[in-house]
Amino acid sequence: MLIQLNPAKSQSTGQETIYPVQISIVPGLGTLGEQSEQAVSRFSFNLIGGNTGGVSGLELASIFNINHFDVRNVQLAGVFNTGANDFSGVQAAGVFNRVSHAVTGAQFAGVGNCARHVKGGQFAGVINRAEEVQGAQFAGVVNIARGRSGTQVAGVINIAGNVRGVQLAGLLNVADSSDYPIGLINLIKNGYRSVAMEVDETGTTSVVFRSGGRVLYGLLGVGYRFDSDPYDYALEGGVGARILDNDRFTLAIEAVQRTTTDFDDYIHMASLRILPGYRFGKLEVFAGPTANVIYADDDGGSIQANGWVWHRFNGDSDVRSLHGGITGGIRYAW
Repeated sequence: MLIQLNPAKSQSTGQETIYPVQISIVPGLGTLGEQSEQAVSRFSFNLIGGNTGGVSGLELASIFNINHFDVRNVQLAGVFNTGANDFSGVQAAGVFNRVSHAVTGAQFAGVGNCARHVKGGQFAGVINRAEEVQGAQFAGVVNIARGRSGTQVAGVINIAGNVRGVQLAGLLNVADSSDYPIGLINLIKNGYRSVAMEVDETGTTSVVFRSGGRVLYGLLGVGYRFDSDPYDYALEGGVGARILDNDRFTLAIEAVQRTTTDFDDYIHMASLRILPGYRFGKLEVFAGPTANVIYADDDGGSIQANGWVWHRFNGDSDVRSLHGGITGGIRYAW
């Protein structure tokens, strides 16, 4: 059967000879035999896996595809795809894709994608890695782009050089420059960092670390309530945007989620803050109004904000309240 399927006619494009069909069981056992490593096909089907020159059309494999030249259009494998040159089109694998040079199009992998230059998108369940990305990276855990990068979205960490889009991470963004990082911690080389001591209307005193780029930043803080309320310990996180930032005046808007606990029960407070500030060198004094929603799973739990409450609702198994407030403090920025 393989002998009969061996294509007797091929098409010459002037630069390379393209075979209409290539079928392999494993590398070396197929319609082109040992020639497959140097052959370029319109359609390549590898029952288990193939080791071919290149593809200009469609390549399918139950386990793996290995290519030595360019691959164009569509490449699908149950486990992995790997190419020694350039790829353009859609590349998808159950585990990982690797292209030694440039990808123009999209890579999809259950675990990871790797390429030198990407013009398009990388989508992976765990990790994407590239030297330069003109487009976007989406990963369940980590994205890495050592040089210039577009948008990065990761469940945990983004790492990049110069970011021209948005960095969105569940925990950490790292970059040489990034104006729009969204994460709890953003280590931007030429960005913004500050440590603040602040207090609000609930009596919670917090130490808050803010870090980010020229516009967006993340914040992470720990606090303590110095009163008789059993809910003494607080942890908060959120994102903010610097609307105004000059030599003397600053203005920021923040969205913050805080959890206060006695380590048995938990009370949550979501806040929207407007924080104008005045700068003395690297020190900033700031204070501004807030709007807050408090939610407690325990109908007996609450955080009192006397004089600030707009509305309070007591349900069968929860407590909710809406109140205004004020937050202020002093911070050191660098």
